[in-house]
Amino acid sequence: MNVFYISDNEYYIGPDGGYYTTANLPLRFWHDCIPALKTICFWGRLRPATNTEMMFRLDDVLQDRGVRIEFDGPRNQPSGPRHYLTAIARNLPALRHRIREADVLWAKTPSIYSALAWRFSRRVPFRLTQQVGHAGLAVHSVYPGFGLAGKMLDWVCRRMAAQADLATFVSENLRSLFGKQASSAIVFHQAGVYRSMLYTDRRSPHSPFRLLFVGRISPEKGLDDLLRAVAVVPDVVLEVVGDGPMRDSYMQLADDLNIASRVVWLGRLRWGEPLFSRMRESDALVLPSLTEGLPQVVIEAMCMGLPVVATAAGGIPEIVRDAENGLLVPVRDSRALASAIERIRLPAFWVRAQRQATVIAQSHTVEAQWGPVLEHLRAWWAERHAAMSPGEVGICA
Repeated sequence: MNVFYISDNEYYIGPDGGYYTTANLPLRFWHDCIPALKTICFWGRLRPATNTEMMFRLDDVLQDRGVRIEFDGPRNQPSGPRHYLTAIARNLPALRHRIREADVLWAKTPSIYSALAWRFSRRVPFRLTQQVGHAGLAVHSVYPGFGLAGKMLDWVCRRMAAQADLATFVSENLRSLFGKQASSAIVFHQAGVYRSMLYTDRRSPHSPFRLLFVGRISPEKGLDDLLRAVAVVPDVVLEVVGDGPMRDSYMQLADDLNIASRVVWLGRLRWGEPLFSRMRESDALVLPSLTEGLPQVVIEAMCMGLPVVATAAGGIPEIVRDAENGLLVPVRDSRALASAIERIRLPAFWVRAQRQATVIAQSHTVEAQWGPVLEHLRAWWAERHAAMSPGEVGICA
């Protein structure tokens, strides 16, 4: 089986010539589910990297199992809508070539490149969409002048889901908005935590109470609202994991609010144990985003035993159940956020929310989330190659 996985993700070329990502992918689980897997080509934005210590090398992950992993896509494409036209013109021939070689097109949306690939994919035997966000809302918040482009991409996403052999969505919210015409749809997210990694050894919160923010430091993540909330809640410490264009501005805001001594700027942490150990040392994750699909950091935090305070944006309410495993607040409401922080740190409430977060996390592991999607592909391949023996086809663990 040859899989062409296309997205707007960034893949990094290290000084050793290897290809890296900032978050690990469960490729060995892919192979365990689909032993017929022969080639995976990842299409995304390729960029050079001088330091790969915080990244995961992908191109040699499955060499011992005979699976070839390739990478293609635009190199060093600048950010912003205007640069896409030039990059598309240069890379369209390579994109069409990759599509002709594929047994499976896995299109991650919303993405302009995924939409283009779909246009040329009618002869691909199996087409799968994976919708991870709402283009209209995201484009409006980051590039207000391109709101029409976001709406057009939303329309394309609906068309793709309706035509797909399998349409997947990271949240029920996205499925309800974009998957009403899909003949076959699954809600799943890209969990990276296995059952064996779940952390349940939590007893009580720290003093002072430790809040954790993880994400890109940019306007749509609402970190400024969180800083204003922390300013009115005494005896809490906020640790900020991530980097982005607003870091200096928000550091100045923390200083202006007289909370600089209670805010720790940790920068980026490598996905996996460096990040997870920080989560285990915290008391609650706070995610005050203006817009989201279903953020993986919420899943990861709950898998590490953290209750969550978050805005009721996108698919977040599907996993953060108010007053059960965390608290939900309105978008852009720092007062409500402060009240939620006050409540989540109450010892009795924290214990109940933390225990429930651990229970819910069990249904959001790699096995629980990726398994049904890969099983669908395995079953399709088995039907297409009915002459194969059961051992050759393989069963998803």
